[in-house]
Amino acid sequence: MVQCNVGIAKNKLLAKMASEVAPKGGVLEITETNLDTILSTTPFRDVCGVGYRLEKKLTALGVQTPYQINLLDDTTLLDHFGPFWSQELRKIGKGEETHFLSHPPTTTHMQSVGRSFTVFRLCDNEEEIKHTIRNLLEEAAAKMRKMNLAGRSIGISLRGRDDRWSRYIKLGHYVRHTNEIFDLLYYQSYKKWKRPFPILKCSVYIGDLRPYEDIPLCWLPQWKKQDTIYTTMDAINHRFGLFTLKPASLLSKNIIKPEVTGFLGDKTYYGL
Repeated sequence: MVQCNVGIAKNKLLAKMASEVAPKGGVLEITETNLDTILSTTPFRDVCGVGYRLEKKLTALGVQTPYQINLLDDTTLLDHFGPFWSQELRKIGKGEETHFLSHPPTTTHMQSVGRSFTVFRLCDNEEEIKHTIRNLLEEAAAKMRKMNLAGRSIGISLRGRDDRWSRYIKLGHYVRHTNEIFDLLYYQSYKKWKRPFPILKCSVYIGDLRPYEDIPLCWLPQWKKQDTIYTTMDAINHRFGLFTLKPASLLSKNIIKPEVTGFLGDKTYYGL
């Protein structure tokens, strides 16, 4: 049986927050009566629009929950977060709709695609971690290619019980082949880091997406060969299901099933 959490509130910010903190498989409504309580107890990881970097800056100021933003004066917010985010954080502290949620993007294509997965137990096995990263990248990259896009920035994040490591790479060229992305994130990033803690959650990200026809193409024979291979694989997987064809490294592994990701899911990918 598939379960979901449902959040009900007067705006998107609070509805998303409610769905994150609602009991598993339950419904939570945020009203004027319980608004301050929710804002005072919800961690920033459950607040739409507040990423890791903002959360880190807020923590340095002693701010752990949205409601505590109200304890900071306007000058402090402006000095630490600038003219735009100081106003956005003030709205979040009051439970008001932010700019990005009240002004939907006008671009006709997705700006990024990602996938995350939480394991059932703390994982300290390197082979399992490698398999999970590859599995998630296969799904994210396949979605990107199906939407006829290519990305210029990639990232990976690994979380333990209390620790976190992440790496973000801004490339000088666009990528769309899973092998290349995996090499950059796993072999050239993760393997150079001495992991000090077991993993509970893994996330991968491909951003700065642009339509394939708008980017300069590589004319090297090996790149063109890879593009032909992935085009064929994608056509088969689109017809018979993702992971019908998969790399040899995933053949004997349990496949993490694809799922909708993001605040409202991959709307363009699913044709919504």
